[in-house]
Amino acid sequence: MIDNIMSFYLKDSDTNELVCFHDECYGTYTSISDAYGIEVPFNPIHQFDYYNQRLDILKDHIKPINTKIVYQRLCSNRLCPQTDQALDEIFGKIGAERVPRQYERKNALCCGGGGNFFTDILSGGDDSSARVRIREAVDAGAQILAAACPMCAVMLEDAVKAENLDGRIQVVEVSEIVNKRL
Repeated sequence: MIDNIMSFYLKDSDTNELVCFHDECYGTYTSISDAYGIEVPFNPIHQFDYYNQRLDILKDHIKPINTKIVYQRLCSNRLCPQTDQALDEIFGKIGAERVPRQYERKNALCCGGGGNFFTDILSGGDDSSARVRIREAVDAGAQILAAACPMCAVMLEDAVKAENLDGRIQVVEVSEIVNKRL
């Protein structure tokens, strides 16, 4: 059945690549053959790898951003450890400086979007995950907190407002950052 659903979406396509915009999708598609013996009828490609390919092709058209960025790593990012290097390459190609913060890469902490996005049980407090992540980003000197997940972006944008940090830091999805540079 999975094969039929995936083939349906690609039925009229000339490509055998599927760009995965979420780490869980990428992780699932890259491991489904081994885990379940299902042959995937396309080559999954992570969005960061896709952006790097496009930035290489369009390198003469890149408008540098010249800003400091921190990245809010998805909780599921542990399925795609190569994304850290790919993201560093993207930021380098667009002229951004990725600034470190206390908890990042394999030790990154959640924004709260996974469960709180729907339940809103813990959000709103001074120590909600999203508000803490925003304060960490500001303390690191970042002007942009880059997110690759729409739920992370919503949680973090709300946290910017709750922390009264409008104008000091922006939450921008990685896809938007790349698109604005071309």
